[in-house]
Amino acid sequence: MINNQSKLISTVEDALVAWNRKDAEVFSEYFTDDAEFTDVVGQRMTGRTEIERLHAQPFSTVLKNAQLQTKEIRIKAVRSDVASVDVAWETMGHTKPDGSPIPPRHGLLHLVVVENEDCTVST
Repeated sequence: MINNQSKLISTVEDALVAWNRKDAEVFSEYFTDDAEFTDVVGQRMTGRTEIERLHAQPFSTVLKNAQLQTKEIRIKAVRSDVASVDVAWETMGHTKPDGSPIPPRHGLLHLVVVENEDCTVST
């Protein structure tokens, strides 16, 4: 398993704090330059720059009042330095583009996490 599992959980939680702050730049820093991210509507983003760019607009509009709550984090070792991480989540506060509310959403964020040489974790 990744040597420091508490660091892994802390890193995931820190990324989600950035999401709740609507800080697309900081949120994107938790991903590698070649990461892939698929959002709740199926839009695929490739690379840290695109992850930041395509989160900035919804963070300032339809997600501006949304808050994400972690329901469960499950970790499965793939190698000693790689883990599969599932984050079950719920969000409230989404709106449609016209400002009308959307009911709470539930979903799963799946991450492949790699421990770096400096013992930090990146997603």
